[in-house]
Amino acid sequence: MSGFLLPVYSFTANPCMQTGFFIPIPAWTKVTFQHFILVLTFTFYSCRMKMYSTNVERMMIMNESSKITEAEWNVMRVLWDKGPVTSSEIVEILKPTTQWSTTTIYTLINRLVNKKAVAIKEGSSPNLCYALISKNELRKKENESFLKKVYDGSLNLMLANIVESEPFSDKEIEELKKILDESKDRRK
Repeated sequence: MSGFLLPVYSFTANPCMQTGFFIPIPAWTKVTFQHFILVLTFTFYSCRMKMYSTNVERMMIMNESSKITEAEWNVMRVLWDKGPVTSSEIVEILKPTTQWSTTTIYTLINRLVNKKAVAIKEGSSPNLCYALISKNELRKKENESFLKKVYDGSLNLMLANIVESEPFSDKEIEELKKILDESKDRRK
């Protein structure tokens, strides 16, 4: 069958779409603007699915691995607050406040890379580190782990325990009521 290959490339910075691919088009087919839009739509949605599955896979890996330690949280906070930074910048930021050695901080970074929470940009010199997991994703994971471990997964038991052990001010009670009301409204 004669025909040609329609090259499809992306000009975005999205790593999922940096490589091009070809779609075989038979010779008798006219490539129209609608074909072009169809290809772009397919490319966009297949890339979105690839990115979604990558995030799900990353969270599954995180769930299987040990949780993020308190020391590792310090490294993650630097990455969330400062954005991509070099490993030596992480050392400069953490060393004065933690009194950890340079080797300890590099070890923490390496452990986070192994846990798939942090990545190092390939080919960068010096090593440019960035978080693979957002602060909210990690908080959610930690909340779920804590709830399962301490309260057998019962949110009601946890909240009752907090309310009984800590006296709340009137302002805090009003804020909690507002949060609960907003949660109730989102369910509707």
